[in-house]
Amino acid sequence: WLMWIAFGIILPFGSLFARHMKAVGRIWFWIHLMIQTFGLLVALSSFILIIVEQDDADHDHFKSTHMKLGVCVCV
Repeated sequence: WLMWIAFGIILPFGSLFARHMKAVGRIWFWIHLMIQTFGLLVALSSFILIIVEQDDADHDHFKSTHMKLGVCVCV
């Protein structure tokens, strides 16, 4: 869920904020930067949690296509 929230909600919201709020002055950039940084931290945290969970479950890392594509997106 965290990865979906990061890539599906937070990061697009940051992009839309930058696109539509340039008229409010220079503060738009700093708010955009904070939103995007938060989205990146959520995505990175979820990626780390996935790796840790896979280690705990003794599964082969990146065996399925979904896992391989997830690594490509995150790296």
